Amino acid sequence: MRIKDLLLYENDLLLNKDLDIEKELEVCSDINAVKDNSLLFFPKPIGSLEYRLPRLRQYPYAVVTDSNELSVTEEIPTVRMKNARRALAFAYSHLYGIDYNKLKIVGITGTNGKTSTATMLENILLKSGRSTGYIGTGSIR
Repeated sequence: MRIKDLLLYENDLLLNKDLDIEKELEVCSDINAVKDNSLLFFPKPIGSLEYRLPRLRQYPYAVVTDSNELSVTEEIPTVRMKNARRALAFAYSHLYGIDYNKLKIVGITGTNGKTSTATMLENILLKSGRSTGYIGTGSIR
């Protein structure tokens, strides 16, 4: 993914440094797995990052955040967006080619029968040739 690709999601990105927006980068949301060619999405309050600032100074290529706190730190390359959490979802959908306009999501609530209902619905959809994903208490598939 390139920083330029984020312009498809939000057209007014704020960059605190002169960054190459055409450079191909890895999408990352885990500060412990960040590398020097990562675009780290960090939608959490920056206060929880203070003890990791040395790592952020060394890595990544840039941090995508919606917090004002990090974007004033000139030493850490920052891309500021309105909603970094949604931008992360956009980045992964862009990376994996998921069209959320075609995705159908069903939520099942209630006291009893959720797993049975979800399993029956999943089987009906599979038998009719649809692709499904399932997230429940007992499993993810």
